[in-house]
Amino acid sequence: MLLLRIIFIILYRLNCKLMTSPLEVVKDLFCGCMSGWGQVISMLPFENIKIKVISKPEEYNQGYIHAFKKTIHEEGLLSLYKGMLFPLIGVGAQVSVQFGFVETLKKIMKSTFADADGHLHWKYSFLSGLLCGIPSALIVVFFFLYRLLSTMLASKLLSTKKKG
Repeated sequence: MLLLRIIFIILYRLNCKLMTSPLEVVKDLFCGCMSGWGQVISMLPFENIKIKVISKPEEYNQGYIHAFKKTIHEEGLLSLYKGMLFPLIGVGAQVSVQFGFVETLKKIMKSTFADADGHLHWKYSFLSGLLCGIPSALIVVFFFLYRLLSTMLASKLLSTKKKG
């Protein structure tokens, strides 16, 4: 949460130099978050089925469609969305930061490098997209580290429970 607050302050201060409102920063972050959530909601069923096919090949050996049908029949449609909370949080934060930074960088570059019509050349849009990956990577590293540490802690707790 602190990392997101720091990123919001950075984006807000960059946008203040461009004379845009904090509402625009919030709008960019919100749109990015919705984009990330759409990605998670559309991809998670396929990811869950892939994990089942890989981890239980003896049960799900007739292909992807069979695995979908079997999962829905045995566990219900909502089972395709198991474990959705952390991907929603992580991907939502990552894509919102990407979206916020790319829009801010495009505004900065547009104020400096725009042509007579006010359009930005494609190479500056490309550069904005390339640079927005840096703060986005910080979010991804943070969430992967958290997941790794929580998994290690859970396995350590399980192993001590079995010994005791």
